[in-house]
Amino acid sequence: MSTEEDAENEAVIEIIEADEDLTAVVEDALEDSTPIQQEVASVGLLAKWWSAEDSHLGHILPELSFLQKVEAIRGTIILSVSTFVLQSWNLIFGIASSSSGVRNMTIDWWRFLFSSGQDSFEAPYLMDPLGWVLLIGSFTILISTMPHEAKD
Repeated sequence: MSTEEDAENEAVIEIIEADEDLTAVVEDALEDSTPIQQEVASVGLLAKWWSAEDSHLGHILPELSFLQKVEAIRGTIILSVSTFVLQSWNLIFGIASSSSGVRNMTIDWWRFLFSSGQDSFEAPYLMDPLGWVLLIGSFTILISTMPHEAKD
């Protein structure tokens, strides 16, 4: 590479005064960027997340090669968001019906699976350890489906 090409590719930090228009500086920076950089900057986080071909989950569990496919990542996103929303709703408002027919009872998953007797309580009921594991686990899996960006 020649020194002229090095000078063109070198990152430049521009110091602006408080009175200058920040949008003009950003527009100038975008004009100098390549079309690929402009396309990446214009795509939002959710769009990148939805179309990711490589996720953190795939790198955490490399032996599960199907996690490198877009369809598997999308399915995991849908499943973890659904689980997170349903369990949040269960903890706060309840998803089980009371004897009067109103859905205001929180299911205690621990008691539902491991003991007999009453397994739902009037919402909000926040004392269910398995419910919290389900909520935190689904959120963790959701976050792990974010796109993995290779470090240079």
